Amino acid sequence: MNSLFKGRFFLRDHFLLLLGACLGLYFSYHAIAGQRGLLTLHNVQKDLTAERARLYDVTLAREVLEKRVVMLRPDTLDLDYAEELALSTLGYQRRSDVTVLGLSPNAAQQ
Repeated sequence: MNSLFKGRFFLRDHFLLLLGACLGLYFSYHAIAGQRGLLTLHNVQKDLTAERARLYDVTLAREVLEKRVVMLRPDTLDLDYAEELALSTLGYQRRSDVTVLGLSPNAAQQ
C-alpha cells in the first residue's frame, strides 16, 4: 500500500520536472525541424547558393549582350561585327567562304 501511495503522488511531486522535460523536447524538435529550424536554414542556404550561381550566369550573359549592343550603336558602330551579324542572321555567305555539307558540329571536332 505504501508503494501505491507513493506512486499516486509521483506526478504531483515531479510535475514541474515533467513539464520542463516536455517543453524542452517540444522546443528542441521545433528548433531542429520547425519552420525556422536548422534543417530549414540549411535548405535556404543551399537554395541561396544556387540562386547566386544563377545570378552570376545571368550577369555574364547580360554583359555579353551589353557589349554587343555597344558595338551596334551609331556612334561606336563596329562594321565587322555588323557584317558578321547580318550574314549569320540572313543566312548569307561571302564568295570566299567554303561550305562543308554533311558534317555535324560533333563530327567536326573529332
